[in-house]
Order: sequence, then C-alpha cells, then structure tokens
Amino acid sequence: MANTDPVLVPRVGIEDKVVWTLNANGCYTAKSAWMAFRSRALEVSWCHMVWHQHHVPRWSFFHLVSMMGGLATKDRLVGWRVLTNSSCVLCNGARNLILICSLHVLLLPQFG
Repeated sequence: MANTDPVLVPRVGIEDKVVWTLNANGCYTAKSAWMAFRSRALEVSWCHMVWHQHHVPRWSFFHLVSMMGGLATKDRLVGWRVLTNSSCVLCNGARNLILICSLHVLLLPQFG
C-alpha cells in the first residue's frame, strides 16, 4: 500500500460516498469515472511511438515494457544470477544491449 495513490487508500472512520463525475456532455460514462480518479503524468516523448492507433495492442505493450527497461534481457538475467555470461551472442561484445551492438550498427542502415 506504500505505492498506492492516496486517493485509493481506504480511510478508517470516514464514511464512503458516491461521486458521479460527468463528462463534458453531462453524461456519466466509464471513461469519465476513470478520468476522475486516475493520476496523470507528464507525456513522454516516445508515447506516440508505442500507443498508435494502427499498432497491435500486444506489441504496443511489449514495446512499452521494453522502453521502460522491463524486459528480461541478458544483462538483467546476469544481475539476477540466472546467467553468468552477459556477452552479446551476435557480436561477442561485452554488453547485450541491441542498441549498442556493433553488428546492429552495421545492419540497421540496410533495413531502415
């Protein structure tokens, strides 16, 4: 509960109340309820690259996780002591990050 938004934490001794938050048209919708209690953060520069109307949601989520550094890359698996060798399998480089792989730098212009 330490990371829970204070709006969502139950308060002991205070009676619950129902609040109907309406949208701009004066109607109550699931979206208006969501917008009422969600916390908004600053928009990151890459959000349109991830959440695009023509992207498949499954791949958008995968892309989001990768942008946030949440994929179980070889570097992270070494940090968790699941693996012991973090060298790149493509170029035998010291790091396994695709963006700094020397082979990636050579191949990217061919596809892009």
